[in-house]
Amino acid sequence: EMWFGSKSHVSPLALKREISRLPGSGNQFSGFSQHDAQELLVFILDTLHEDLNKIEKKPYIPEKDYDLCNDEGEKKVDSQASCTSGTDITAALKKPSYAYRAYESWCNNLKRERSFVTKLFQGQSQSTLVCPSCSHRSTTFSPFLFLPLAIPPTELRNIAVTLVRRYPNRLSRVEYLVSVPKESTCLSLKNKLGEMSGISPENLWLVDVYKNHIWQEFRDMYKLETIEDKDVVYAFEIASGIEPLESENERGESCIDVVILHREFDDEQDAPRN
Repeated sequence: EMWFGSKSHVSPLALKREISRLPGSGNQFSGFSQHDAQELLVFILDTLHEDLNKIEKKPYIPEKDYDLCNDEGEKKVDSQASCTSGTDITAALKKPSYAYRAYESWCNNLKRERSFVTKLFQGQSQSTLVCPSCSHRSTTFSPFLFLPLAIPPTELRNIAVTLVRRYPNRLSRVEYLVSVPKESTCLSLKNKLGEMSGISPENLWLVDVYKNHIWQEFRDMYKLETIEDKDVVYAFEIASGIEPLESENERGESCIDVVILHREFDDEQDAPRN
């Protein structure tokens, strides 16, 4: 239906049901549990290849260990070898030694495995081992159906922090996206935020705000993993010590700033009860 354009998307329930009934699945893909997509793809390709393989009687071919040294005496060609590419083996002799040996190994694989899955999806990898004592190099070639590639882990973590800055007559809120190493502490978060905002880390108070009130404090020694992705992180700028007021109406007495947050109730359910 998607191929002919009648529908833009389909639900593959029928396909999943048939895959779970295939021999060799062992009911691995039955039910509605979560399954690995790579394992499902490998199982489908292996099943199709086994059913459509043109080689019914597979000959025994011993695995070879190739020495990548340029040994001209090893260049002997099996004139009976046939490959789907149809390339003359004598042409491979003109290539470097490793290319010929890879060609010969692939021809041996095609003597046992030959289907459209082999043609479209299979490849060949080269493995080389070097002896640390005699520096002898041994090379083998192996067919593969897929190559798993590891995704490099992200070393940095981005945390959204709302900075509440203090001014003589008002407060200001500025949002920052701070990138810090995952294995660091909350002190590193404060240091990085201080570099971005120009505020000393000693004057920053890092907290988690939940439903318009401070839920918990993130202390300097806490691991960064203490801060969850769902947390609403605020950093309040606080006074470092006792400071004199600059207002002309005051007597210049020493004082400290106290930030007071007034919560406004939205409905009657949140209103305090006697």
